[in-house]
Parts: sequence; C-alpha cells; structure tokens
Amino acid sequence: GHCVGGGAGIAIGAADLRIAAPDTILRFNFVKELGIHPGMATTSLLPKLVGGAFATQMLLQVPHKDVSSTRARELGILLDVVEDPFSKAMSVATELAAANPVAMSSLLKTL
Repeated sequence: GHCVGGGAGIAIGAADLRIAAPDTILRFNFVKELGIHPGMATTSLLPKLVGGAFATQMLLQVPHKDVSSTRARELGILLDVVEDPFSKAMSVATELAAANPVAMSSLLKTL
C-alpha cells in the first residue's frame, strides 16, 4: 500500500530494517501538498539513507511525487521487497533474535 507523509517519516525513523510489498509507494508530501515542514526527523534521517540530493528531490517531490518500492530498495530505504512482507519480517526477526542481545543492543546504539 501507500506509505505517505507521517507514515513514511515513521517508517524511516522508527524501523531499523524496512520490508515492503511490491505495490508499496513512498511519498513525502509535507511541503508541496500539505504546506508544512517535514516532521518526525525526516529532514535528518532521509539524507542519511539516500544522500542529500535525492532526499531534497523526494521532499520537494521533484520530478516525481511517488517513489516505488523497487526504487526505494535500490536507494537503500528498504531491506527487501517481497510479496509477503509480514512473513519476511518474521523470518528476519527470528534470525536477529538468535544474536547476542548485548552485542545487538550495543550495535544499534552506535549506528
């Protein structure tokens, strides 16, 4: 489905790994469509994921409003694009749960 505005901001800010379905669309509609400054640390997190130039294009919606899941995967926003994101997420979570919790916590704090 669509991941728009605040939902897109939460997705990049609250998730360390993002998995989406092929029909997922990302749209950062804050400036052109809503007339507000992007929230949820979008202006600091998005450039770290995709680089400053492309983050600017995405936030200003130039030349396109939507970013396909395939393009988001190419840019590093998404870990994977699969037909069943829930099953894939559970598989990744199970794999990560087997890791040493102290090492995992330390890693995530330093990233």
